[in-house]
Amino acid sequence: MSYIVAKLNSYLAHTPEANRKDTAFIIGASDLGQIQLLTGLLQSFLTVLDIQFVSVFDYLESEVSSPELTRKYAENHDGCAVNLKKFLLIRYAINRGYKYVCSLDDDSVFVRDTAGLFPAMIENYRKADYFASSDAPFGDVLPIVDKCMSYFADGELTNLVRSSCDNGRLFSWFFDAPLYEANDYLAFQAEMVERSGGLAEWLLKTNWHSFEHLIFIYWRCLKQRAQLHDIAKLGIRHKVESLRRDHLVKIFLKFGYCPVWVYMWEYMHAPNVVDILPDLYLCSHADRVYPPQNP
Repeated sequence: MSYIVAKLNSYLAHTPEANRKDTAFIIGASDLGQIQLLTGLLQSFLTVLDIQFVSVFDYLESEVSSPELTRKYAENHDGCAVNLKKFLLIRYAINRGYKYVCSLDDDSVFVRDTAGLFPAMIENYRKADYFASSDAPFGDVLPIVDKCMSYFADGELTNLVRSSCDNGRLFSWFFDAPLYEANDYLAFQAEMVERSGGLAEWLLKTNWHSFEHLIFIYWRCLKQRAQLHDIAKLGIRHKVESLRRDHLVKIFLKFGYCPVWVYMWEYMHAPNVVDILPDLYLCSHADRVYPPQNP
C-alpha cells in the first residue's frame, strides 16, 4: 500500500490544483474491509483528489451475478484476481461515463508536470502503433502470449503476429501506459462476451496469464488496423516494459512515438531521459529497481 501513497504524492507534486479536476483515481480494493484500511491510509488525499474506492468483490457480485465467478475471484483460482480486478475496474469506470481510462499499477510514479500527460496518451492511442518484443529472453512470457491469443479463434492471430516477426510470438506488455477509449473498449468487451457466450463465461476464462491490455492490443490489430512493431528489427533484445534510453530514442527516431513512461531503473540511472524524449511523465515498476535484462 505504500506504493499508492508514493504515487498520489508524486501526482500532487507535479499537478497544480487547477489541473486536478478532470482526473479521478479509481482504486480497486479486494473487499469492504480493505476499503476501510485504504480510507484510513489515504485520508489526507481525500480532500484534495477525486478518489473513488471500489470493492471488487461486491461489484462482481452485483454486476455479474455468477456464484462460480465470485468464488473463483475470492479464492484466487489460477492467480485470476489481479486481472479480474482490471477487467472489472475498467468496466466500472467506463460505465460511469469516463471517456478514457488508464490502467496503472500502484508501482508507478509521476516525475514531471502532468498537464500534457493525457493529451500525449490520447495522441499515442490514436496512432494505433504498439511495440513488442520477439527476440528477447522469452520463456517466462510464452504462457502469457499463448493465453492472450487463446481469446481468439485458432489461427486468427497467427498470420497477423507472424507477419510482424519470425517466431510467431510478440509480447507488447507495458511498453506504454495502458489506455482505453470508452467506445473501443465497449466494442472489445461486447465481442469477447459474444465469443464466450456471456459476460460471466468470458470473465471465467481469466487467470494470471490473462493480461488485459495485451488481449485488447490483439483485438485492435484485428479490428482497427492497429499495428504491432517488432523491436528486434531495430536490434533491440529486451522486453518492452524495461527498455533503456537508447532503445526509446531509436523507436522515437524511427516511428515518432514516445511512450509516457520509462522503467524506474533507467530513470534513476539516466534522469535526463525525460529531457531527451518529449512525453515521458511517469516511471513504471518502482518496485523492481534492478537492471533490465540484457543491459
